[in-house]
Amino acid sequence: MSDLQNDNSEPKWMKRTMQDRIESAQTRREELQRVCRIEGTAILIRYPDIEEDYEVALSRCDTHEKIIYWVLHLSMKRSATPAILGHFVFLACDHHGISPSIHP
Repeated sequence: MSDLQNDNSEPKWMKRTMQDRIESAQTRREELQRVCRIEGTAILIRYPDIEEDYEVALSRCDTHEKIIYWVLHLSMKRSATPAILGHFVFLACDHHGISPSIHP
């Protein structure tokens, strides 16, 4: 029998309970908050391949245009994942009270 299957021939991931899914999502969110966070006047990003936190001053990401610039810049980092970039956008927009949508 496959490692992904149980006695009913259903993949194990289909047997996950809602509580398991919630806990998994919370764990991923907590990890994102450790990796990408606001401290003082900057958003700090902890990439595993860089010894120090990568720092982006909040004053440098206070408009849609500046946030897009930073997303493009950060996406060139080898360890930048879509989740990290998305959390960066969320933090910048939330801090400055702007909508993450560029549509009116």
